[in-house]
Amino acid sequence: MRDMDSRVKDIIAKAILRQKSVGDGKSDIHKGTVGLNRHNFYLHKKVLTDDTELGHLKNDIALNNSFSDINQAIVFVDKEPHLNWAHECEYHMYNGDTGEHIQTIPARMPPVSFILSSEQYEAVGDLVQRPDMPYGNIKLKPIDGLDGVLSKKTGERYAILFSGLTYYRHLNDLEYLYRTLIHVYQFNPENITVLSCLGTLDYFVDPNDPVYPKGIWPGDNTPYQLVVNGKGSKPALAAALKGYSTKLSGDDLLLIHTNGHGDGPKVEGEAGLSSLMCMFDSPPPQNGSQPDIPEFDCAEYADILKTFPEFDTMVVMMEQCHSGGFSEPTMTGSKARSTVFSAACLPWKESAGAQKFDPYAFCWISKVSQSDAVDVNSAYDYARENTVPSDTPNDANKPENCGDGISLR
Repeated sequence: MRDMDSRVKDIIAKAILRQKSVGDGKSDIHKGTVGLNRHNFYLHKKVLTDDTELGHLKNDIALNNSFSDINQAIVFVDKEPHLNWAHECEYHMYNGDTGEHIQTIPARMPPVSFILSSEQYEAVGDLVQRPDMPYGNIKLKPIDGLDGVLSKKTGERYAILFSGLTYYRHLNDLEYLYRTLIHVYQFNPENITVLSCLGTLDYFVDPNDPVYPKGIWPGDNTPYQLVVNGKGSKPALAAALKGYSTKLSGDDLLLIHTNGHGDGPKVEGEAGLSSLMCMFDSPPPQNGSQPDIPEFDCAEYADILKTFPEFDTMVVMMEQCHSGGFSEPTMTGSKARSTVFSAACLPWKESAGAQKFDPYAFCWISKVSQSDAVDVNSAYDYARENTVPSDTPNDANKPENCGDGISLR
């Protein structure tokens, strides 16, 4: 890579601003975008002198070989800035020496560097900002009479909270659910496994987000309480799930919550594609190359569930894009006597992200955090009715309607 000449940068920036002037831009950010002025444009600060420097999360983006000998400047275009990944985006390639437009490449995921090192990009023009969720000052208190209920329980309660490519909003969802389990439902902290990003409270910076104070949860402006046990990686999640094949028994309850980003079919019934979660396994290499970011698909997930023994209750709540594709694998793979699944979006749809929380997860957790032991189907109904219009919530119960009588107590 090399620095971009200011003259070339100016030519490209003017071309982008001309594009952003197209369209009426009057649509609601949570109902889809209209016009290029509802897209976010990011210019990479360096000229790419080698195709391998681009780096991307999916291997379906191939630069036109006829331009492989040209130094290239990249403009990354986020076409749906209110959504989590994966969703429609584009790579606009320019001649890094003249500023001439070369080609536009449709894609579903941003460059790896856009997630891992967003400071390498600068926004061109005004950014479309995500709205915030109305949350006030979140206060949590134990359920009345819970001590008496727990004293009579014969099973354990476990939870896995997972996010692979974690942004600020994803970390805040995990924190909200963690606090709810600890303070409202009195889960044993040792029974909660939290996996996120690099195995710390760190998160990747979304260039579309404001700068937030480090280490402070916006729900009540106090330090994070979340205890992160490991990375948001494929090996870590697989190991955590497999651990329950020898741990679960009898009257146990297992809650699985997944967050972050995912991918899947682009249209209903698209053959050969299944829903997956995006993982993060390691920091970027020091040699300048781009790491692969692994995927954990719903078939691998179902295979692990099938190794579990019979136990009482499994509750699964997923937020990532295309998460609805995990519904059938959950139902067919689970050996629990009662299984309840819910997701923010259908298998071929994306989930919305707000500034500080993800709308669907926020609504679901807000409902179960009330101090009257809300059943999980009521939490789903509340989230379905109160999340943003672009989400497409869906659920499943086995046996039918069993979630009406299941809470996290």
